Amino acid sequence: MPTAVHYLPILTTILSILFAASLYRRWSRKRSPHLWWWAVGITTYGLGTALESAITLGGNSVGLTKSWYIAGALLGGYPLAQGSLYLSWSRPLANRLTAISLTFVVIAAALVVFSPVNYAALEPHRPSGAVLGWWWVRLLTPFINTYAVFFLIGGAIMSAWRHYKYRGHSYRAAGNALIAIGAIMPGIGGSMAKAGVVEALYVGECVGLMVIWMGDRVCSKEGGRPGSGFRVPGSRFRVHWPPSLVPWKREPGERGTGNPRTRNRNLRTLNPEPGTRDAGSPRPYRRNPDPERGPDCVCTAGPATGWEPPGPRTARRAPPLR
Repeated sequence: MPTAVHYLPILTTILSILFAASLYRRWSRKRSPHLWWWAVGITTYGLGTALESAITLGGNSVGLTKSWYIAGALLGGYPLAQGSLYLSWSRPLANRLTAISLTFVVIAAALVVFSPVNYAALEPHRPSGAVLGWWWVRLLTPFINTYAVFFLIGGAIMSAWRHYKYRGHSYRAAGNALIAIGAIMPGIGGSMAKAGVVEALYVGECVGLMVIWMGDRVCSKEGGRPGSGFRVPGSRFRVHWPPSLVPWKREPGERGTGNPRTRNRNLRTLNPEPGTRDAGSPRPYRRNPDPERGPDCVCTAGPATGWEPPGPRTARRAPPLR
């Protein structure tokens, strides 16, 4: 007999449609591969919850259960991990790993389709992987899930640390942390579903998707501006960041103000010491290409290019060295 928890995938499907539509719009503007993979991942995520809703409302069947296993167990987190892979790692490495992992996923999906059926394990109102007659096919799922955990959750944690430690973007660090937390929740529910508690998977999918969407909004431009906050998906509530978490509202010298790679250089440029490279110019001079003057010579007029140092009002960049 279906309970209220069994109807929770309907809400998850609606949220997935809205989230996937926003990702597809962003991909149509930027044409970034990571946005395309994320949009595909949320689509398959919503497809799995839609199949759960169909099973709850119309009853279960072998075709629905196998389709749910492919969309949920095999493709639930894999496309999202691919998006993180293309975002955080180099393109050649991402292409090679995609060719290997996608082949493995296709083979696993084909084995699910051609597997015999254990009709004794077919339940009327909830899906389960126990209907697969080839029990060893279910042993392939942990490899795909481990791949997804490493690149999706691990990539989000790594990005959160980079933004907080090296770039001073506390709101992006918080957004990536929310994405990592939201990605863990369906995995916990899936582990409990293998033990027979499929209702935990329904709760983990819904809550995890909302947390991931919150993290995406926090990382986006609209969610990161001071004072703008972000809207909680599916509600009228709006969350605003406190000034201590917004880099632009911090006092000078606090942790995370500006880019640490350029902050000291900018301070030297604004307050240069006499006789240094930055004295008398808003931009550092380039070094003179003439080897006879030495490598530490401050560039003035040179016979190689004829470039002259910029004045106080007409600052120009030096031409590139040939």
